[in-house]
Amino acid sequence: MESTLTLSLGLIFAAGMIAKWLSSRFHIPKVTLYLLAGFLLGPPLLGWIPKDDLKSLLPAVKLALGLVLFDLGSRFVLHDVRMIFRHAWRLSALELAATFGLVFLGTTLFVDDITVALLLGGLAMTTAPATTILVLNELDSDGPITNYTYALVAINNTVSVLFFEFLFLGVELFGEGGPAPLSVSEQVIRLFLDLGGSILLGFVAGMTISLLMEWLDEHQRMIALFALIALPLGVCEYFGIPYLLTFLAAGVTVANSSPFVREIVAQLEKVGVLIYVAFFVTAGAKLHLDGLWTAGMVGVAYIVCRSAGKYFGLRFAAASQGEPPPVYRWLGVVMLCQGSAAIALTQLIVERDAELGATIEVVVLGAVAFFELAGPIAARSALVRGGEVPLIHVVHPHGPSWRDRLFTILDQLQLSFGRSPERLRKQGDVTVEHLMRRNVRAVSSTASFLDLMHFIEESRYDTYPVVGPEQDLVGVIRYPSIRSAIFDPEMAHLVIAADLAVPTRTVLRPSQPIKEALALFERGFWDVIPVVSEESPGQLVGLVERRDVIRVARDRYTRSASKSLDLRHET
Repeated sequence: MESTLTLSLGLIFAAGMIAKWLSSRFHIPKVTLYLLAGFLLGPPLLGWIPKDDLKSLLPAVKLALGLVLFDLGSRFVLHDVRMIFRHAWRLSALELAATFGLVFLGTTLFVDDITVALLLGGLAMTTAPATTILVLNELDSDGPITNYTYALVAINNTVSVLFFEFLFLGVELFGEGGPAPLSVSEQVIRLFLDLGGSILLGFVAGMTISLLMEWLDEHQRMIALFALIALPLGVCEYFGIPYLLTFLAAGVTVANSSPFVREIVAQLEKVGVLIYVAFFVTAGAKLHLDGLWTAGMVGVAYIVCRSAGKYFGLRFAAASQGEPPPVYRWLGVVMLCQGSAAIALTQLIVERDAELGATIEVVVLGAVAFFELAGPIAARSALVRGGEVPLIHVVHPHGPSWRDRLFTILDQLQLSFGRSPERLRKQGDVTVEHLMRRNVRAVSSTASFLDLMHFIEESRYDTYPVVGPEQDLVGVIRYPSIRSAIFDPEMAHLVIAADLAVPTRTVLRPSQPIKEALALFERGFWDVIPVVSEESPGQLVGLVERRDVIRVARDRYTRSASKSLDLRHET
């Protein structure tokens, strides 16, 4: 039989295109629709994408996951993330402990072999990096929940891989399968060589990328980047070492050794989008919803206990360290997605112990089907409810409607034949309310100078709103104004935030149109502008970022400006 791989690729990308349109139309996460499209086209239902083609696409799937982890690692410039990681480690520790403990105890009730319960507890700790990161990027979310999510995904998956390897080593050494082929010391040495080699390989790949970016032009960079992404993957597969740590280490290395890190990630994203679509549609084609039934009560216990561990572990940890209510209410929901990392670790079990792996695989694949479909929807809802997503990403589609696009083509056809369109269509007004981010941190007016320095260290803005006890806006502190004072040790004991705050008239209200926000940004060197309540004009309710206003203004006015230019040329 002739290969159908090309036809399968065409179906995958067509399904991805339709899923993206449906996502914009019905405000459903793209990830969920990609997975559903794959499930519909794959062996479980229509069977239009055969199993052999799915196996042939496995290298692309691994490459996509590697790119996601590289992108995740590239966000962690050490001097910028020290503070967030200082808090994230505490959150992660309690979350992972709660998840492992609850899944282990819950599944022990329904399995005869305690080894199965131990390994299921270890697998439950992972969070799907690709699914979670794509939801964050799709919504353009920003705030403490988003920042913690990036950190926790990196920490959780790193710790999960390490913990899983040590856990499986213990199973091999002390399990009921008889004596291990290697001694304890040989097994431990092999494990450390695998993990250390994985991280070292990522470091070497990252340093090589950073060096080559200094010498190569833009076109050569793209070739070099893909070579240095594919080669480490091949090396990991050849030697059987965990490639998840390799790509994470490579991303962190590039972030801290190259001034071109954002350009590198942007170049990978240009082609990576095709690989991501193939990754998620292929993952959907491999979903085993029947596994939920096959797994029975073990699968139910796994899903319930993992969800409870993630949610309540993070809720308790965040509340105990004084995080604001939106963080401890919604962070655990964002972390529910599970997929590629858990499947990769499950495959390792199958390769090392086929009988044990078969039992665990049924449970994990069924649970992944649930978490991959429900997780992105839950994460989207949590980010919106947490106030970290501008409403324009929820209320308005990310671009013109199909009707607008059709009229644009018809207008262009009229211009091409020498006829001027009779009308220019106007898009609906966008207000500040659609763009403002609600879950924002502000400086307390009573904060000490040292507390202010900690706040500045964690913030990516240059403008810091200062609020009183009732969230009333006292004023703003701008970094350029206090830059010289930061290095004066006497300031730490002399002033508080209220002394440095400058009252400001540069504020916005939710009902104002974006053109007024744009005008304010053009009049000054503001990166963000406070938004105050309509009912209580002094109360801070959010922030508007300059980049959001400019992006929407560009999207809203570019088409009409180009039409006006074409009409002038015609006349």
